[in-house]
Amino acid sequence: TLTSDNLVVEGVAGIPDREKMCSVADLPAETVQVLATCHSLAQLDDGLVGDPLEKATLTAIEWNVSKGDSVHPKKGKSMGLKIVHRNHFSSAMKRMSVVAACTQVGTTDTLYISTVKGAPEVLRSMFTEVPSHYDDVYLEMSRQGARVLALGHKVLGNLTSQQLRELTREDVENRLTFVGFVIISCPLKGDSKVIIKEIMHASHHVVMITGDNPLTACHVARELRFTRKDATLILTSPKEKEAEELGEEGLWKWLSVDEKVAFQVVPDLGYRELINNYDLCLTGEGLTYLSNQHRSFLQRILPHVRVYARVAPKQKETVITAMKALGFIT
Repeated sequence: TLTSDNLVVEGVAGIPDREKMCSVADLPAETVQVLATCHSLAQLDDGLVGDPLEKATLTAIEWNVSKGDSVHPKKGKSMGLKIVHRNHFSSAMKRMSVVAACTQVGTTDTLYISTVKGAPEVLRSMFTEVPSHYDDVYLEMSRQGARVLALGHKVLGNLTSQQLRELTREDVENRLTFVGFVIISCPLKGDSKVIIKEIMHASHHVVMITGDNPLTACHVARELRFTRKDATLILTSPKEKEAEELGEEGLWKWLSVDEKVAFQVVPDLGYRELINNYDLCLTGEGLTYLSNQHRSFLQRILPHVRVYARVAPKQKETVITAMKALGFIT
């Protein structure tokens, strides 16, 4: 792991507009509810156990987890919440969701909500309304090296025990309200630069394989200087609207991090036009696309790809197996 566990929650972006980051102290109640409940943290005798990113988020909003999956603010008048069901995060789905319950003020009625967090490009289609600045905000933050998670919220209402049992994951994760992007900075470990430098000086070929957003991954690779060419190109999938209009095949393209340089998937002058002038980044989705549509081209560029991003664990295994088949020792 190249980044440290000392994660910093910078704030929430994208609400109400793209111009400013909302500090954790000023968040809307719905955003706080998502951050407070949508996690897999557990309170054990030894303390809070779970993902460092989720711990950092809960610490930032100043909420606690108690035994029995209840969450409550350390101070203030906000009502506590109880997590009643989790759809755990999976690398394939790139999201997780939770059903939580709270008692409505002045009554004994229980109100249920669903809270969802995940990759911005995955949650996009789950929102009833997508702000016009949605893509610009998360892409810009990712380019700066931050981890960016989209947050969704929905009021499920007063449910009977039977209705609660019958809720499907799709019920929980559709028709959501967008309540922001949580922005988390991940400093490099103190010795990461030194270690990578030593490995490279020992004539080893360094490749990054990560589940992170490709823009975030490319930023880290640049910081660690194992991408050194003028630009890094990411094989980019067509946007949903473009795919509907033009069909999938002609829309995949190599696009630089700053979106100023673009190439068709297989350049007219061949693969050397890419590998001689640019560092390359492949996503898991891009890997699948090339494997299905341009397998021989993939075999040629594979030894020259520096960054693999948004890849599932099975795809990591595929990359390593392919590198070994090409004569590399991993």
